[in-house]
Amino acid sequence: FLAGFWTFLYFVSFCFLANQWSQTTADELPLNQGADAARAAIAFSFFSIITWAGLTVRAVQKYLLGTDMTLFTTEHMDGGAPTQPYPSNSPGGGNTETTETYQSPPFTENNAAPTYQVPIY
Repeated sequence: FLAGFWTFLYFVSFCFLANQWSQTTADELPLNQGADAARAAIAFSFFSIITWAGLTVRAVQKYLLGTDMTLFTTEHMDGGAPTQPYPSNSPGGGNTETTETYQSPPFTENNAAPTYQVPIY
């Protein structure tokens, strides 16, 4: 509920700044930049109240939801291996099944000499 605490702090800040701004006269401001900075601080605290209040509402909703684990059920998973093997992509198109459990990774370097012939020009 930290978001609720920040909402409260920004609300207090907004009220204090708005009150001070309403009591300030034009003679008390040395430059126009001071007035712009004060307006920006008041606007920032106002929009922060809205943002933190929204976060507080969302946090309370999540808290009230609790630990409802129905979203994370595993009933749709059978937990076993697929019943049929994956289709073969071999050039022959046949159904080749192997009993090997290890396949070498593709594109490994072969230490044998190249088998191409150099073209004659």
